[in-house]
Amino acid sequence: MIKITRYLYINILTVPLFVLAYIVKAHHTMLMAYAIVTVHELFHLFAALILKIRIGSVIVMPFGMTLRLSGAVIKNPIKESLIAIAGPFSNILMIVLGVLLKHFYVYTEESMFLYMNLNFLIMLINLMPVLPLDGGRVFRSVLAHFFGYITAMQILRKLTVCIILCLVFISVILTAFIGINVSLIMVAAFLIFNLIEEKKTSDLFVLKELLRSKEKLLNKKLIPSKVISASKDAYAKNIIEKISYDSFCLIYIADDSGGYLVSESELIDAITTRGYRIKMGQI
Repeated sequence: MIKITRYLYINILTVPLFVLAYIVKAHHTMLMAYAIVTVHELFHLFAALILKIRIGSVIVMPFGMTLRLSGAVIKNPIKESLIAIAGPFSNILMIVLGVLLKHFYVYTEESMFLYMNLNFLIMLINLMPVLPLDGGRVFRSVLAHFFGYITAMQILRKLTVCIILCLVFISVILTAFIGINVSLIMVAAFLIFNLIEEKKTSDLFVLKELLRSKEKLLNKKLIPSKVISASKDAYAKNIIEKISYDSFCLIYIADDSGGYLVSESELIDAITTRGYRIKMGQI
């Protein structure tokens, strides 16, 4: 990774890719794609600044650009969704702008066709419900609100793997009939690379959130709560997957005497001292 400024980095593989694009005379397409992706990421950046979310860095990758926030997860599903949607919204604006300005500027039909198709393709790819794409971030925020962050990540990881396998399969089929498709291979590589990075980041986030569970009430004073019912023979591991960063969990444990409540903090304390395999009736 080459550091340009405090917030801007360039992946070292980007340089030889540009050289290769120039050699095969594809630099015009690549430059236009990067220009569109830059505007796309700037809209994410503006949305984050407006919503007062801290920016981590902007990284120029061989397959485009990506904006990273200072936090692994935005703990507000509405803010996370708005920041994610800002990117595809920019592509819609650019398409509309291209149509409106076609009478005022001279352009070749080939350039306009490329401009429109790249915008549509970048928007379509980013709307896929997989991480780290915009559609995946919106989908994760919705799933995390209803099912907990850990369960949301498990669902998205499986979905991402399925889509990657589909892209690889389509690439193999297209290669057999019409030749190698570089675009699909690059998209699949992008998803694989980021899936690995996202897993590391999300696992660390889960660990931090579990350790800071008690701070949620102290920091926010008021926070929504949800109640989960479980039998005394249910394992704590299965319950912890339902915990989310935007609510406080109370677990109702049914037993022969009627039942009792265990708080999220008590659950985490029990897991910390006795392990994931502890049953709810033992807490």
